[in-house]
Amino acid sequence: HAAEMIEPGQVVFVDGGTTALQLARNLPQNLHATIITHSPHVALELLNHASIEVELVGGKLLRHSVVTGGAATVAWLDRYRPDICFLGAAGLHPDQGITTGVSEDAEVKRAVIARSGSALLLASSEKFGAVSSFKIARWENVDGMIVAVDARAKATELFAHLGCEIHSGAIS
Repeated sequence: HAAEMIEPGQVVFVDGGTTALQLARNLPQNLHATIITHSPHVALELLNHASIEVELVGGKLLRHSVVTGGAATVAWLDRYRPDICFLGAAGLHPDQGITTGVSEDAEVKRAVIARSGSALLLASSEKFGAVSSFKIARWENVDGMIVAVDARAKATELFAHLGCEIHSGAIS
């Protein structure tokens, strides 16, 4: 579903992680867009998409998630104003907000949200109700969430009243 939301000509930030990698794998071969990512895995996945321009954001490699992070990455991100961003998170809690387990990762995600026209979460159901150590954002800072079809009802129950639009599609 996330891949279908990207329009030709858009500048899009795609986070790291397994769900973001699935997004990259499902982008149409003929899509003309610019994808910004701090994930070497996502960048490599897009190598064979000749019509997609890939911008790989530099910085310190965070080994736990194989993305770049830290002050250099945040400074690098200041060059961009994505139309839309697709982000993952370790925890999605109705009261505690959107969280992750690494502070540098939270900094990058906050910077991307602040610079993007629209922010969407790629969420697997095991993240629902979980809380990690570092806050990424409050619910009013994101525009929506994309979940697997079988998780839509639970996501709607937990997060729709917070102003988070729930989209569903296949998530591998």
